[in-house]
Amino acid sequence: MIESLRGNDVFPFEDCLLVIPRREPRLFLLNPTARTIWEQLDRGRAPDEVTAALAARFDVPKDRVRADVDAILAEWRTHRLLAPGSPPAASPADGEAMFRPVPPPGSFHSEHVYSLCGRPIRLRFEGAEIEQAVHPPLAHSEIPSSRAPDGVDVLRDGTGYLVVCNGDDIERAATLEEALGHVFGRILELSYPDAEWLAMMHAAAVGDESGAVVMAGDSGSGKSTLTAALVDAGRSYFSDDVVPLDSERRIRPMPLGISVKEGSWPVLAALYPELGALPIHGGRRRRYLPIARGRTGPEEGLPVKSIVFPCYQPDQPTVLHSLNPLQLLSKLTQARSWLSLDGRRFTATLRWIEETPGYELNHSSLEEGVLAVTGLLRGERVEFGP
Repeated sequence: MIESLRGNDVFPFEDCLLVIPRREPRLFLLNPTARTIWEQLDRGRAPDEVTAALAARFDVPKDRVRADVDAILAEWRTHRLLAPGSPPAASPADGEAMFRPVPPPGSFHSEHVYSLCGRPIRLRFEGAEIEQAVHPPLAHSEIPSSRAPDGVDVLRDGTGYLVVCNGDDIERAATLEEALGHVFGRILELSYPDAEWLAMMHAAAVGDESGAVVMAGDSGSGKSTLTAALVDAGRSYFSDDVVPLDSERRIRPMPLGISVKEGSWPVLAALYPELGALPIHGGRRRRYLPIARGRTGPEEGLPVKSIVFPCYQPDQPTVLHSLNPLQLLSKLTQARSWLSLDGRRFTATLRWIEETPGYELNHSSLEEGVLAVTGLLRGERVEFGP
């Protein structure tokens, strides 16, 4: 069993342990007790010895501790953290193609050329439902059809989808949302070919000459509305859905249209009169607000001054809660952010998280949310009265 622990990469973080299995890279967070068990096993201790040590340390009956140790070990086996010798999961590199041939150009439902980050990229969609999911946040960056150096195709694949870059670089997606993430990732890689990415956060971001603030969180938290208000207040715009962090610890612009849901249309109408004339998309009824290129962040990027998790809460006091690094990491992963699990890059990301201030922002008005984020850009923490 002890040998099997060596099939994983481990990263101490705060008082926990992060584990990434090499056979199938995924991130596991071990709490302090689980970290102790892992480290004791890795030093050659048998489960009985680990149990005795923990029982003495916490003055708990051995049978109760052994039950907990056995439960933890069973969970690790389920996730193949303790499964030596099992063959790795099949991948396209193993030989057989995992996709059907790309259809000829005439069989695609539609084709568009976008210049979201300054580099023309051709996207082809095999079906109308794919176009309806991918096109709207990119529509404002569409340019007249021309020769593009790179292309991305989005295809059906049974109940899932394939994202094919330049004809042979393939990613599989179970859902349209996952396929959309792959498309955005490909656009970033093609637009910034010299960049090495540490993370792609499900977040929005704005900045000024001193740096940027990343606003992360799930859909419905109010971050898009807050982003639009901050841009109206003079901040430069980076993105509303995907914020990429490079190995220089700088975020780069990916100026997708800001996704404004129906409930926020009246709130932003005074700031953006053109909003009411924009097309409505999807069952959740949203409009994508384009931001002019002159109002976007610099192509070379900016350092991040703070990471904020905003939440609009009417009739509640506006308050900033500080987050420790472990809370910040947990909230980023819960918000479906992608972190590179390559050992060197992952280590760099963890150091960045440890050194970047993080906050929860509960704001009761758009104006106070703007004040709070603007203060963080200035390096100040604005306090709001009762």
